[in-house]
Amino acid sequence: MKPSYIELESELLHARAELKQTKTELKQTKIKFNQTKIELDQAREFLKKAFKEISMLSEEIVKLKEQISKNSKNSSKPPSSDQKGNTDPKPPKEERKKRQGKARIPFPPERVDRHIKCSRKNCPHCGSSAIQLKEQSPEILQQAELPKVRATVTEYHLLKYGCSNCGKNSVAPLPTGVPNSAFGPNLMGLLVMLTGVFHLAKREAIQLIKELYGVDMGVGSVPNIEERVSEILNPVCQRIHRFVVQSKFCKHFDETGWRDQGKRHYVWLACCEKAAFYMIDRHRSSEAFLKMFTASTDHVCVVTDRYAIYSIFTTHQYCLAHLIRDFHGYAEKDGPDKQLGEALEGELKLACYIHKRYRDGEIN
Repeated sequence: MKPSYIELESELLHARAELKQTKTELKQTKIKFNQTKIELDQAREFLKKAFKEISMLSEEIVKLKEQISKNSKNSSKPPSSDQKGNTDPKPPKEERKKRQGKARIPFPPERVDRHIKCSRKNCPHCGSSAIQLKEQSPEILQQAELPKVRATVTEYHLLKYGCSNCGKNSVAPLPTGVPNSAFGPNLMGLLVMLTGVFHLAKREAIQLIKELYGVDMGVGSVPNIEERVSEILNPVCQRIHRFVVQSKFCKHFDETGWRDQGKRHYVWLACCEKAAFYMIDRHRSSEAFLKMFTASTDHVCVVTDRYAIYSIFTTHQYCLAHLIRDFHGYAEKDGPDKQLGEALEGELKLACYIHKRYRDGEIN
């Protein structure tokens, strides 16, 4: 039975409605697709930026890790800057085996200042006085003791004179080598040694001199004495300076930070095999270095670190200790740097070991 016209028209209308709905859904899908494409492009740009930032942060982390891990063994940092970690509690000590002690070498007879014979009248065990001296060498104990000393006080009488020719008055001079001070040269030298070499505080140095020699000093006298001794030693310091700069020995130069009255200064060092000279300057620059090194740079053999101002020398060796620490830093990395750093560090350490044996006379 054939469908009627009305049924065909109804199906056609229904098909048209479905087509219209499909077109609408297709249009909506296309819009969503375009929107998804835009979001995907944005996500791609975000990922590119994220990957770039992650790469930069990874490089920064590597640099920070290298900086944190730097110490005196893999860089030019001083040992005092090393951070020592907490140590585990020490385990109980094992009982050490007793070792036979070594008797100290006795003083020779000409070094002994006095002899005292010690005797006994009674037996220490029973108290009897019936004891006899045995014919054998006595037991000897040598005891070194500090003598009781006090400062020698010298009073100088400076006679006064008047000139009948010009009418002016004068006073007799002190003997040669005697400073015009309440303290003699030996006492001033000791005080400067205590404060400058042994780094005692001014009050501690004053207390020590008072306890040893019975001399009272004021705190204000210490800087005055230091300044006076500094002026006296200045010609000697200049002679050492000229010797180091003008000598034919291989020279070593270096510089390090120095705090003075709360401000940053630098200590410059110039030394050779026989002497060393130090200079404190406000700056770390070529001008400051040329204040210390005033000679010609031609045919001068020097050893320094890699600070740029030392490049003025032609015969120039870099300090192997600095290079060893740098290569040790490379050896602590991963990849090819580690192998290269370990190889170069080993070669330089071997060179230093060979030179030490040569210097000690073990090899020619």
